[in-house]
Amino acid sequence: MKGQKDPEYSIVLNKCFIILRIICENKNYVTKYHKEFEAIFKQLYDYLKNPKKIEFDEDLVMMLSSTMKHLHVVSQYTFDLLQYLPKYLKKSKGMMKDLFDFMNQLIFYGHDTLVTNEQYLDQVYQIFELSCEVPMLNECSDKSSFLGALLMQTFITVNKN
Repeated sequence: MKGQKDPEYSIVLNKCFIILRIICENKNYVTKYHKEFEAIFKQLYDYLKNPKKIEFDEDLVMMLSSTMKHLHVVSQYTFDLLQYLPKYLKKSKGMMKDLFDFMNQLIFYGHDTLVTNEQYLDQVYQIFELSCEVPMLNECSDKSSFLGALLMQTFITVNKN
């Protein structure tokens, strides 16, 4: 994106995303305006298709996660974005960070769709695999591998019920 290296641009962008995340974390706003938000935010979420070009990919993942948590559902659009999350994980060098909460919400609220769609299952498995393949360079990579394994266990447990 144009201007990403400009410090002033980064400050403004960060402030904007703080406001958007606060909105998405407010259950009242999300439940009342979720259709409007999704229509507006789709343009932003599309940037997850190539996360190397942006610096706000973590914010987008957190916004999606908050929306799932408050609505107790996973939108079709969120399922469609699932295929791009391995790129996000690779960009962050396999560190699960905010993707852990996203995947947890996806497994919990989108379970019925996940288990009936082989493509989604393959994409989830790819994310698990990438998170467990993090080179053990430091404590963070160890935690990320643990989170990936924990998500896989959660998925198996939810799948049995």
